[in-house]
Amino acid sequence: MSFSPANPGTRDLKPGVSRRGAYLDGLAIFLLLLVGLAMWPRLAVEDTFYINSAIPFWATPADLVLDGPDAGEWAVAASQVRDGRPGDVDLHRMPTWPSVTALVLAWEDDVALAGHLVNHVSHLLLPLVLYLLGRSMGGPAVGMAAALMGASCPELWEASRRYGVDPLVALMLPLSLLLPTMKGRAWALPAGLVAAGASLCHYTSIPYLFPTLLLVLLYSDGLLSALSRLLLFLLGVAMLSVPVAMMFHLPSVDGLWRSLSEGVAPGAASGVGTGGLSPAAMSTFRAGLGGAMERAVGTVTVALRPWFLPWWLALALPWLGVLGVGLGRAGVDSAPRSRRESSGRRAGRAGRTHRATPEVHAPTMRGSIEDWNVVEWLRTTDLRCGVVLLACLVPLPLLAAAGAPERYSYNLLPFVILLWSRAAASIGAGAEWLVFRMAGLRGKGLLAALPCLLLGLGTVKENWSHRAPLAPRARDLAVREMGLSMREFFPGGGGAVCPVREINAFAGRALCPLMPCPFRADQVAYEDCLDLVARECKGEGPIPYVVVEKDSELEIGTLRRAMDEWILERASVLTTVHSGGLLAHLLAVPRERPVQELLENQRQEDRNEPGNERD
Repeated sequence: MSFSPANPGTRDLKPGVSRRGAYLDGLAIFLLLLVGLAMWPRLAVEDTFYINSAIPFWATPADLVLDGPDAGEWAVAASQVRDGRPGDVDLHRMPTWPSVTALVLAWEDDVALAGHLVNHVSHLLLPLVLYLLGRSMGGPAVGMAAALMGASCPELWEASRRYGVDPLVALMLPLSLLLPTMKGRAWALPAGLVAAGASLCHYTSIPYLFPTLLLVLLYSDGLLSALSRLLLFLLGVAMLSVPVAMMFHLPSVDGLWRSLSEGVAPGAASGVGTGGLSPAAMSTFRAGLGGAMERAVGTVTVALRPWFLPWWLALALPWLGVLGVGLGRAGVDSAPRSRRESSGRRAGRAGRTHRATPEVHAPTMRGSIEDWNVVEWLRTTDLRCGVVLLACLVPLPLLAAAGAPERYSYNLLPFVILLWSRAAASIGAGAEWLVFRMAGLRGKGLLAALPCLLLGLGTVKENWSHRAPLAPRARDLAVREMGLSMREFFPGGGGAVCPVREINAFAGRALCPLMPCPFRADQVAYEDCLDLVARECKGEGPIPYVVVEKDSELEIGTLRRAMDEWILERASVLTTVHSGGLLAHLLAVPRERPVQELLENQRQEDRNEPGNERD
């Protein structure tokens, strides 16, 4: 952890970064790539089955299935974007993850493998982003501790092995904070692009435009710089958001409130206006406010706390990380850069005979240690970055009050990790200040880095043996088999009648009809439902129809089961899958005059039965 300014005798690659520092950064990134690859599921196992199988070199059998929250819906959305139909994507699937997965589908045609590859790469890049962001918010040791914790956090790498949007959200949110910390106005434009992409990942990531905007302003040098960076940032946001809004059907304000209300209180979102949550959702939210902060803090603390860290210290670390004591700069060095540069220019003009060398003010832990006292050292806090990170955690108690799944809170763990790493650096910096002040020596920054390395390496050691992936479930493999069978029997796009959404995703077909039917258990209602199927299911030729007789995870309604039995008696079965608690049949329903043809098929089968032949 280097607290010293660049050596005046060393040629700088850019302001504040020496050639030695660039080499150290390169070495750190290389080591983190090795750690990330060690966490890659294929490299985390020793079973020879993975080596001898026909799956891609980077994958495991678990990557062949759609296992994760709303996995089928996300897979269908990615296929729709790949097929050039972004307007058909469901409003609940925000555009970023389907668009990225659609790009991978151009190389890997299997929708399950493509989505899993996106998630694995997202987790591989997360430590690198945390290192660079931690380096800009506290130094290399802060970045290294944050990167090691992010790479080995069980909740984060387990999410990367499921199918869905969560790993990309966990990557994009800290990435949106990285570019605003770069010096120079030009970085504000790509910062806006990345922030827009992050906000379009998920409903819960929409508010993260504001912390990024706050960081853009806080890292400005003066009013003119802040204004120019603000305009470039907003331009970047518009450059991505406007085309995406033209291609995708993004939710309106009213639609967003409806979706949030449905998530908080399922089935009670009707009648919501633009004024906020529905009455039922608001009632649920208010009831959950009691103890929400305790539940939120407990969720992230349990997820991150290593065995050697006491509870009281784990609870105090985020607040110490917000303060960032010892991570800031004291005295003149805390002034805006433009003001320091103008002072240096005036000194140069006054000298006339020689070019004045601007005075370099060292950070807290370096320099003449006897000139510092406790009050002066406490003034070297870094509240700028701490407040921004704290603002990124504001949704945690709100999610707890709404009863949201814990995975939404886990997506914010990178910000908690950064606060913990900053706190470890503050503890080490304080210890170094005390020790070297008593000895009357200059600190080298090594003692300040020890708590960071202890935190990062301790987390890696604790979770290293648990990184091997689990084998896929038999039920998920059966779903894949049925989906690929549907794709073989019914090539091309279109709709399919199937209660298991993952089957449609493997087949590359949309769910239809959108309105559940039948409404009664009689033949007239069945015929009306078939007419609705023929109208709403797009495509050509017969319509795929899946009858699920038994499923360990899906409960089929009474009316739907009665109609399935009625159709099963009148249509021929193309294939049957029975494995892992799933028993499903694939049928073909005629698109033109479906009722008449099914009834004709039944009469033909009745005539062909033994004893019914005519002389």
